[in-house]
Amino acid sequence: MQSRVFSVGNGVLWGEADAGIAATQAIVDVGYGPKALALLRAGLTPDAIVKAILDSDPDPGYAGQAWPKAGRQFAVMDAKGNYAAYTGPQATTWAGNKGGKFCTAQGNILAGEAVVSNMVKAFEETAGPLSLRLRRGARRRPGRRRRHARPAVGGARHRQEELRRLAAQRHRAAPAGRRQPGADQGAAPAGREVRSSGEGARARAARLCRRQRRDRSEFVVCSLWFVAQLHLFLLFFFFGSVFKSFA
Repeated sequence: MQSRVFSVGNGVLWGEADAGIAATQAIVDVGYGPKALALLRAGLTPDAIVKAILDSDPDPGYAGQAWPKAGRQFAVMDAKGNYAAYTGPQATTWAGNKGGKFCTAQGNILAGEAVVSNMVKAFEETAGPLSLRLRRGARRRPGRRRRHARPAVGGARHRQEELRRLAAQRHRAAPAGRRQPGADQGAAPAGREVRSSGEGARARAARLCRRQRRDRSEFVVCSLWFVAQLHLFLLFFFFGSVFKSFA
């Protein structure tokens, strides 16, 4: 799942073992997810579930604004791999869905149908565990509009590519006299940014370790001081009792 919206997976994807999975996106109504799972447990087919939920949607809007169900995307798949998908006519273009064997891909704000078609193709052609097939499918998405999306997989490699791209943009926008040598390809500034970021993280970790060692040392000193004071108190108490007994 990829989106410009933070934590989008919390409301888009819904699944339950031995029942199936549902995805609700675009002009989202998160209530579609639990409703779909309940109907899957009841034994309805994905086609019937999609139709029933869309027909029961009163399309009330949100906070006094239009939030039309005609802009929603909704897909349901049961535990056997049977699925149904819906893309509303008002979903932001390009929007659509493509189904395959045990998979369905849907999206909006895409460059074209090739995006979802390539996702399905990559999933079907990849051998191995489900996690690997999903990863390969997620990486075959040419044409997503950059201003609405970022790579969903790849981690540090994608962050470094993004740093290089931004560095190259800053270099091209800077006056000729202020440009950094070697920044046309974006490699040198990005490398420096990545290294400086790593060095900063290491420095913070070193400071944290030093602080923890200092705190432990202070704790040990305080504990020893307390033990010494307790011993002195017990010693005075013992000698005082002895003197009283002789007196």
